[in-house]
Formats: sequence, C-alpha cells, structure tokens
Amino acid sequence: MQELEIPYTYCNGRLTVEVRLQYPSDIFLVDSLNFRKYKAGENFKFYGG
Repeated sequence: MQELEIPYTYCNGRLTVEVRLQYPSDIFLVDSLNFRKYKAGENFKFYGG
C-alpha cells in the first residue's frame, strides 16, 4: 500500500478537499488526533473510505 500524507490547514469555517485519482483507491480524511491514532495502529475516526 502506498501512503500519501497531504498537509492540512486549520480552518474556522468550511474546508473543501478535491481528490482526483487515476485508479480505484481508499481515501480517508482525519484530524491530527486521529492521524496519530492511525499511525499508532489504534482505532480512529475518519471521513471517506
């Protein structure tokens, strides 16, 4: 599995993310807390899938 980390920004309002892929892929969005949990192999909450 290839992992790509894209820096995020803190936002007071709505944040829109657009991802364009050439092949079927699993994409999910996490905040900093859940990203640390993901990297540690713990259960985490995410958007997408």
